[in-house]
Amino acid sequence: MSTIAVIGAGTMGRGIAYTAAIQGFAVQLYDVYEEALEHAKVEIERLGAKSFDRGYLNEDERERLQTITYNGTLQHAVESADVVIEAVLEEMSLKLSVFKELDKYAPAHAILATNTSTLSQRKLVRIRVGQTK
Repeated sequence: MSTIAVIGAGTMGRGIAYTAAIQGFAVQLYDVYEEALEHAKVEIERLGAKSFDRGYLNEDERERLQTITYNGTLQHAVESADVVIEAVLEEMSLKLSVFKELDKYAPAHAILATNTSTLSQRKLVRIRVGQTK
């Protein structure tokens, strides 16, 4: 496992991307909004610099943050991913729509995960195993 795609560049998505990158994973961060990707990049760089200055990151970890790919095309973000973590708004219809798209573009071996705390993951799992009810 070497490549992680994160879907959604908001607070949670950029936090997941940041953590995965400093651990050495190739990270693809996707969002439908270019502004969200730009903001995520600024925030990740800011947090990386602050963490480095405080001694929480070493130079290698800080440099890994520079390898995050900020991607505005879902297919390109997930087509080589080993793990895809969805981190979009807590709206079931949106999450279901995202997972249907992920099922089209992510490799068959990819693990699809959700970052939700309030919605039923059971509905999302049914998409990947081919159930629609």
